[in-house]
This record gives sequence, C-alpha cells and structure tokens, in this order.
Amino acid sequence: MRSGRVMGLLLAGFIVAGTLGGTAWSAPCVKACKDAISACSATDCQALPTKKQRKSCQRRCKKSIMSDCLHGSLETCGATTARPAAPAASSGSSGGSSGGGGGGW
Repeated sequence: MRSGRVMGLLLAGFIVAGTLGGTAWSAPCVKACKDAISACSATDCQALPTKKQRKSCQRRCKKSIMSDCLHGSLETCGATTARPAAPAASSGSSGGSSGGGGGGW
C-alpha cells in the first residue's frame, strides 16, 4: 500500500516537472525568434481579409518558426542555448547591514 502511494507521488512529480520544463526550454527560442515571427506575420498575414484568418495565419507563423527552433536547430533564429541564461549575481550592496544582528528590533 505504501509503495503504491510513493509511486503515485513520483508520477505526479514527473508530470509537474515535465509541464514546467517546457517553458524553460522554449524561452531562448521565443526571445530569439520574436523578430522572425513578426516579419512572417507582417508579410504573410496582413493582406488577409478577416481578423480570424489573420490570427490563424499568425499562429501558423509562430508554430512553424518555433518548431524549427525547438526541434531542428537552435540557430534558426539565433538562439545559442536551450536554457535561459542564469541571472548574474549582483556585485553591489543591496542595502543589507554588514554588521551582525540586523532585523531592526
């Protein structure tokens, strides 16, 4: 009974990790391909007569370009890494006290 519960928790963890991980992988492609997607929608979709057709065309542009970047070559739009860059550590003071016992009590 206990092993079934553990397996269920592990499965749920993998599902959550899998759904959250996709955004981290696609972030560089989204940033790098923004100009290409805009250019595609500007050239291919602007002449369409209805808003519904334009939106559908824009989705096709984004889907095809993002698919090329994610599943083909990352360099399609200039993305160089599959994961976003780690935030740089700040080298300045952040207003914290350098003496011990801060907290303001």
